[in-house]
Order: sequence, then structure tokens, then C-alpha cells
Amino acid sequence: IGLCCGSRGRGGANSAVAHYNSTTGEINLTRDKGDGFLAHEYFHAIANHFGATGVGANVDYSEFVGAAVKSGQDTPEQPNLGNLRLDLQKSFYNLMTAILLEPQDSGPDVEMNLSKYTNVSPFVLDAQKLDSAYGKSNTPYYASHAELFARGMEHWLANRLEENGQKN
Repeated sequence: IGLCCGSRGRGGANSAVAHYNSTTGEINLTRDKGDGFLAHEYFHAIANHFGATGVGANVDYSEFVGAAVKSGQDTPEQPNLGNLRLDLQKSFYNLMTAILLEPQDSGPDVEMNLSKYTNVSPFVLDAQKLDSAYGKSNTPYYASHAELFARGMEHWLANRLEENGQKN
């Protein structure tokens, strides 16, 4: 992974503060505002690495697995999600399930039983609202599996850092 600071893209209104380029394997951070987005872009890079390794193409693995979760064709016990180790496929499937869905009811074992995760998560619903607000309903950006994965992992990392008195 390459790290570029203020050396790629163009500035101006509505320009990205950070971006991961899967073709070149570079994370670009703007000079003034992109530094807080490193974790988000890093998780895009991880998803693209697993896509290249597991699927054999320049594909975001979270998009690939998210589509499987959404279709219900694969299960966490028997995923058919490329050439990655089975434990990694299962973990990624479970992670994307937890990002995209929420349990239909609560209970003591709900976190351990992902088969109860059948309802669309508030995280996805909020992302869909953002897409509608910005006129991106036809081609979702915020509600794409890739963005949901990167944003979810970014928040997870921020929470872990906060627990240790640190900040991204």
C-alpha cells in the first residue's frame, strides 16, 4: 500500500479528503483534511487485498461478500466466497452480516446466532437516507457494501482507540 499526502487528484468544492485507488494500491490523503480518514481508506485497501487474493480480480471483497449475505445463497457455515481460507471467509461473512443486518429480536444468545439477523440494520438505513439526500439513490455510494464496510471498521477502530485514550 502506498501513502500519498496531497499529491493526487484535484482540489476544489466537493473534492474527496481521502481516497484509496485500488488500481495503484495508493491511499491519498489531502494536505489539510485527509489525515483523520486513514483508517477508513486502509480498510478499503484490506477489502481490495482480499478481493484480489480470494477472487483473483481487482474487486472489493466486502462488495462480493455483502452480495452473498444479501442474497442468502451462502451461509456462515458453508461459504463459497473465493479462494481464501475457510475461517477467513466465515469471519468476513459474519462481519458483513453484522454490518448489513440486525437481529429480529433480542436475547442472551442473539450475538452468537447470526441466523437471527434478518432485518436491515439502522446503519444501512441511515446510509440509504444519505444517498437519497445527495441524489445517489440509483447508484448508492454511502449504502454500497464497500462504504458500509470501511465506515463500520473505521468506527470500530475509533471505539477501540477511545477505550485506550487514543484518537485516529
